[in-house]
Amino acid sequence: RCFAVGMRKDFIWSEEEKQRRKKNLEENRNTTVQQSSTPTVVSTTIEPVDDFNRLLLESDQTQSEDSLGMDNTL
Repeated sequence: RCFAVGMRKDFIWSEEEKQRRKKNLEENRNTTVQQSSTPTVVSTTIEPVDDFNRLLLESDQTQSEDSLGMDNTL
């Protein structure tokens, strides 16, 4: 019947090929499900800056800005 409608013989799978294809599809499906259900973990390191260090940073920035302004006025 398949050949009567023009199907090529090499398109017809044996039972072994059908089972192999079914197994591959099942494995791929399981892999995809596992990957989508596993949350992506991103590791980041955040170092806290205490108030003293923050004041030092702000002070350094202010001094840099002041010295730039003084150079421009000369």
